[in-house]
Amino acid sequence: MATENKSKDVPRLYNSEESIATRRQFLDHVEKWLLHHVKNNDDDLTGLAVLIADGVIDFTQIDHDDLDGFPGIREGLTKAFNFASQQFEIYDQRLDSLHSKFAKDFEDLDLQIVTDKGSFRSYLQVLTYAEEYYFISRKLKKIHDSIESPQK
Repeated sequence: MATENKSKDVPRLYNSEESIATRRQFLDHVEKWLLHHVKNNDDDLTGLAVLIADGVIDFTQIDHDDLDGFPGIREGLTKAFNFASQQFEIYDQRLDSLHSKFAKDFEDLDLQIVTDKGSFRSYLQVLTYAEEYYFISRKLKKIHDSIESPQK
C-alpha cells in the first residue's frame, strides 16, 4: 500500500501547472480563432469546415471540462457543422432539381438507345458477316490460287 500512495504523489507532466496553463492558452486561441471564422463569409466557413473535417485539431480529444471553460469552441464547431449541413441540403436540393430537369432528357436518351438497338444489331450483323466473309474469302483465295496456278 505504501507504494500506491507514493505513485500518487509523483507529479505527472500532463497535470503540471505548465501543461495546464499551456493547454488553456491554446484553447483560448482556438476559441478566438473559431469565433472569428464563423462570423465571416461563406468562403471562410467552408474553409473552416474543411479544416475541421480534415482533423487538423482533434476536437474529440479536448476534455469536457476544458470545453465547458471555453464555450466558444462548442459554439464555433456547432456553427461550422450547421453551415456544412445547410450547404449539403442546398446542394442536395439543387441536385434533385437537376435530376427532375434532366429526367425527360434521360428518358429520351433511353428511348433513343432502345430505338437504336435495332440499328446497332444490324451494324453488328454486318460487322460479323464482313469478318466471316473476309476469312472465307482468304481461304477461297488460297484454293483458287492453287488451282489456277500452272501445273508442274
